[in-house]
Amino acid sequence: MAWAPVLEKAIAGSDQAWSEERRDRWAEGQKMRGASVVPEGYVRLDQGGGASGRAELLTQLTGRPAAVWDFPQQYDRYGVSPDKQLMGDLRQRLAEDKPVLVGTHSEKEIGGPLSHDLEPAHAYEVTRVDDRGRIHLRNPWNRNHPEPLTISQFKANIRPRYTTLE
Repeated sequence: MAWAPVLEKAIAGSDQAWSEERRDRWAEGQKMRGASVVPEGYVRLDQGGGASGRAELLTQLTGRPAAVWDFPQQYDRYGVSPDKQLMGDLRQRLAEDKPVLVGTHSEKEIGGPLSHDLEPAHAYEVTRVDDRGRIHLRNPWNRNHPEPLTISQFKANIRPRYTTLE
């Protein structure tokens, strides 16, 4: 069976089960972003989603609770830099066989195209942090996988949150 199209159809139709309150919140967010029409179904799916939406989908797919984590912003109490904390967090989640999902900035957010052939406003899976500290990403379209990114390249192109299972 071809699961990807079945899954995509299920995700695209999930807004039909939303409460009126949730639909109104979504519509308000779209209007704040300047949308003249509030998309539904596949059109909504093509608008992308945020870290919270990815957490909801992970929970639906696995039946396990998912969470959104912000990238560390300051040294911890042991003097570990935010970059080393982030790489350690990503390695730990991956070692626990937990998916790590991130989203890229839009071109509007950074004032131009993203570097390293990353798709703007797109979700990626972190697959590995190698021994050189480079972060490997997988494109869910299963094409155009970017070259591994240094931590500074990663942070320049990726929104500062990631989604994973608790």
